[in-house]
Amino acid sequence: MNPTNLANTNDPLSIIRPAARRFGWILLAVSMLAVFLLSNFVFTGIASGYLNLYLLQPALWLAVACLALWLCSLEEERVNFFEQSPLIRIAAMIGAIQIAVSVIFGFLAGFGHSPYAHTLVMVTLNLWFVATRLVGIEVARWYLGKTVGRINAGLGYFIAWLLPLILLIPVGKMSLLVQPESSFRLVGGTLLPAASANLLAAYLVISAGPLASIAYLGVMQIFEWLSPILPDLPWMGTAFVGVLVPMISLIALNSQETTHTEEDAAETARISKTRDNSSAGSGLLVAVFAVGMIWLNSGALGVRPSLISGNSMNPILYPGDVVVTRVVSPEKIQVGDIIRFRRGDIDIVHRVMEVQSNGSTTIFTTRGDNNNVNDEPVMADQLEGKVILTLPKIGWIGIFFRMALNWAGGLF
Repeated sequence: MNPTNLANTNDPLSIIRPAARRFGWILLAVSMLAVFLLSNFVFTGIASGYLNLYLLQPALWLAVACLALWLCSLEEERVNFFEQSPLIRIAAMIGAIQIAVSVIFGFLAGFGHSPYAHTLVMVTLNLWFVATRLVGIEVARWYLGKTVGRINAGLGYFIAWLLPLILLIPVGKMSLLVQPESSFRLVGGTLLPAASANLLAAYLVISAGPLASIAYLGVMQIFEWLSPILPDLPWMGTAFVGVLVPMISLIALNSQETTHTEEDAAETARISKTRDNSSAGSGLLVAVFAVGMIWLNSGALGVRPSLISGNSMNPILYPGDVVVTRVVSPEKIQVGDIIRFRRGDIDIVHRVMEVQSNGSTTIFTTRGDNNNVNDEPVMADQLEGKVILTLPKIGWIGIFFRMALNWAGGLF
């Protein structure tokens, strides 16, 4: 008898391995859906919230991770978790950038208290819950993407995106889809950001293993669960940060990967790895900043910059200064606030000198700090925002650019 055949006969996994290679991903997908159904529809009726969140669900997600690793051990091809460690660092950086962009908009739109408890015991329990779920889903995502990807690369990517996305959709909010207004908020503020984050996570996990997607998603989840205050963005702001940052990152990563050729790969790895990573991060920041400026200038995020062009607010504001205003209700405007209001086709930024209420109507008396007389009365429907931030002289960049365009236009 051939010694090789004898060894294969004595190997109990030789019988399991072919079936696992063909149907293991189905077993894992069914197990993930089972955990989702048990957590959201079964355990909620038979177990307390603490038992469900901090014991039963973590145990099930760890079991999913172990199942994925066991199925992987049956494969002939072993994958090194740390094979693409530079991409893992980049993934963590993208998560940090997404947090930073959200916090920047939080300074403009406001912050709210976190809904999570922050005692030492609860922080520990919450981190345990988040970590076990994250590890379970991402290790399973990795196995699904790799295994199904051998059959069809596009299908593997799709499964690695869609299945974890379904598991992370908050079941309690699905009733909001009934009403048009609430459905827009749910889709824009929750579903689209989740879909974008999972799309990037699928790319990361297929390209560099589960540690890359864990690094990206984990950074953001740690911030969400540990920070005592969180940015209180309107749903369009949440959609902007949650959709465009992952999509720009995905485009940047894919572009960087496809531009390297086999001939210069070794040289790039030897002398340009750090520089390329830095350039990718810098380009990503510039892209996010540029898109953010577009959204800010449109006023869709509840805040809007305005360029000061006159001297009526000297010495507080000078031509070339930029003020950022936030939309507020007329009832919150007080004497001394600087507001932006519209008169005809002109936006005016002046200080409130008096507030009068006439039944359901609020009337403001305003005046520029450098003026001697009050403006005409400002009605509540003319109010466009309250100044919350001043950026001195930064507007001169736009002024000079506009002057240059006008000059160039006169030459042709």
